[in-house]
Amino acid sequence: MFEEESDDIDNTKDWLNQWMIDSLKWRDTSSIDNEKLTQWIRSSGHFFMDINNYLYFLVEMCAVGNHPFNGDRLHRFLSNYTMAERDGFWQRHIQGYHGRDDSEMAFPITRLIDWAWQDDISVLTDRETARLAGQTLAWILCTTNRGLRDQTTKAMVNLLQDQPGALIAILDAFKDTDDMYIAERLYAVAYGCTLRSSDNKTLEALAKAIYQRIFENRNPPEHILLRDYARCSIEYAFSKGLVIDIDMNTVRPPYQSILPDSFPTEEQVKKHELDDNDPDYRKKNGSATHQILRSVLTWDFSRYTIDSALHHLSPLKFTFKDELDVWLNKLPRGSKADLTRLEKYLEMRDTFKNRGTRMDRIWTKEDADKFRETIEKFYKEIDERVRSRMNLEQLTFFDEQVMPYFLLKLQLKKKENVGLDHKGIKQWIVQRVFDLGYNGEIHGDYDSSQRDYDDRSSSRVERIGKKYQWIAFHQMMAILTDNYKIQERWSDRKAQHYQGPWEMMLRDVDPSFTTREERDKYPEDDFGIVDHKGKWWSMGKYDYWHRIPADWANTIADMPNPAQCIQKTDEQGKEWLYLNMSYNWKEPKLVGRDRWDEGRKEIWYMFQAYFIPKTKAPAIKDWLRQQNFFGRWLPENHSVTDLLARENYWSPISKEQQRETSLWQTL
Repeated sequence: MFEEESDDIDNTKDWLNQWMIDSLKWRDTSSIDNEKLTQWIRSSGHFFMDINNYLYFLVEMCAVGNHPFNGDRLHRFLSNYTMAERDGFWQRHIQGYHGRDDSEMAFPITRLIDWAWQDDISVLTDRETARLAGQTLAWILCTTNRGLRDQTTKAMVNLLQDQPGALIAILDAFKDTDDMYIAERLYAVAYGCTLRSSDNKTLEALAKAIYQRIFENRNPPEHILLRDYARCSIEYAFSKGLVIDIDMNTVRPPYQSILPDSFPTEEQVKKHELDDNDPDYRKKNGSATHQILRSVLTWDFSRYTIDSALHHLSPLKFTFKDELDVWLNKLPRGSKADLTRLEKYLEMRDTFKNRGTRMDRIWTKEDADKFRETIEKFYKEIDERVRSRMNLEQLTFFDEQVMPYFLLKLQLKKKENVGLDHKGIKQWIVQRVFDLGYNGEIHGDYDSSQRDYDDRSSSRVERIGKKYQWIAFHQMMAILTDNYKIQERWSDRKAQHYQGPWEMMLRDVDPSFTTREERDKYPEDDFGIVDHKGKWWSMGKYDYWHRIPADWANTIADMPNPAQCIQKTDEQGKEWLYLNMSYNWKEPKLVGRDRWDEGRKEIWYMFQAYFIPKTKAPAIKDWLRQQNFFGRWLPENHSVTDLLARENYWSPISKEQQRETSLWQTL
């Protein structure tokens, strides 16, 4: 009967396999023979299971200690694939199996994140459970869903902040990962745990572990964000005097990465683009490949991400001076002096050649022309003498490296608008995307369903190609900042060595802030009766919306009490003051009306504090009572955009801001 009804046989196998797998959820681990079961799964020919069901099961069982199908098995399974191969199925699974199903039941990924994000979970969980759960969450850090990636990052910090042993074990588990999306965020998690820890032994252990894995061999990974998270973790411990035996010069930028000898040409990059008439265009998802080229070379990623970052860099390669010294030391005696003269005559030649100068107004044309001819003569004589002392290899370096370097220095001295080769860098990023393994046949279907186009919101789902673009971009920025200084275009300040990604506004998550506020951004509260439970620091609820607009606008008796808005008491009874805060109360929308319709009532409070000498307080208060505050003319504090929570006063970014900003202003 089974031979005649093969479909029934297949269905029966599927059911039996699923029942067998489901039984592993409740069976005692001692009753499971892992070796025998694994051999049967691999070689019996009777085990068939949809990969999504299998991954679902492994995530569901990930935190069960000593279980043969826990997070360690998932880790081994996913580690067997390259990033490109893994993204072909794992990205789709994450996107399809997070959130809730049609019955509002949370999928295992969401349950795991919610569990890890509970209050006090870090101290209530044993090390092995924290390690297994954290290791599984680390695999979710690879997702192209930016909102989910941020949530996972913060949940991991919340889980591991008091579990240094588990965190270090997870860092070791991923030490050879080829997915820099995971590696970057793992060190963001480590930094978040560092900032949230109050235990000096934990801080010291984390700092030393990070130093050994990232900086000890003086060759940190080429990723601008990963380096920053790792460096700042150690800086925090160092600021507390905990890691005095670490060589901080190896921790701080610039590092020692080397620029590519050349960038890919336009023709080389275009080879990745499929012709629309290619018979395999649809099979190979040619449109997904086109998306990468356009995004990096011309569209928003090109303009708003790459160009805006590159504009911060001086085009003069500071590391070239070392290369120049090595080259000079191999030249015959007297060459250095001649090169110095050549550079000076090059500048004089440029100053007086083909443009009017004060010399033309004072001298006769004949004398001015004669002076220019003399400079040109001396320049050519020195140039010929310099070249005559070089072999062919040295001459090539001179023409391709030294002369462009001299000319660029001259352009910068004249404050000409020169910059890096944006086009070549963008072509390198495109090539790097495909070197990382991007393949339209593997990733194109997913990318076609997740086209982000101009969506730059923090919660969007991006293409896999976009993920590889970010990895390539952050790698190139690490290399560039190891070789070029930061130059503020609007400032006369000299170019400075790169200090951190905040200088180019590249940070994209705050791992130290893990508070989770469960609320809809725009709650549909038609009647104003939904009770949104506020935290202790929240503003009080305002209920006086029922009055007619004219009366409401002219009545101040029902306004929220300002003193109660700025003075708060936490759960431990400690009092806090808001020194700077802006807050809105908005009228609940009417039934059936769009929230954006005009005519809704709104209250806006802005609080700005000032520190003043106590002796001057009475006079200043009298003066303030006589002022009209319309127009916001009083001084206001300015937030540092990329300063993370808990980074004030000790961190590199905070110290940099203190040097650049006046700490006190006069009213």
